[in-house]
Amino acid sequence: MMMPGAVVNKEYLVRELEERVSKNGKRYQSIKLVNKGEEIRAIIWDDNRVNCQVVVGKVVCLNGLAEAYNGQVNIKITEAKIVDKNSEDFEPQIPTMVFDIDCVEKNLKSWTGMNRITY
Repeated sequence: MMMPGAVVNKEYLVRELEERVSKNGKRYQSIKLVNKGEEIRAIIWDDNRVNCQVVVGKVVCLNGLAEAYNGQVNIKITEAKIVDKNSEDFEPQIPTMVFDIDCVEKNLKSWTGMNRITY
């Protein structure tokens, strides 16, 4: 788990990006990032935008600082560059089962008489 105050230099897949304006009128980008099982929010303030390449669906290598905001840790991005990596490598892995259906059928048939309750 990322702690507030930690320096961040890591690659993430950009899942979402929204243009927003703060209560005091300052423009920023709100970003959702993923890396395997980790999902984190990030922010790029308007004055850092020239140092940041961020596109939804692309992998970025970013530098920033972890900050606490509203009870969650977010990354304040100071620099980000798009890197040539496969976005699928950054998505959470979904467990799958592989089995031979003929083998399963055979085993089920062999078990049918074993656990019968007779009255």
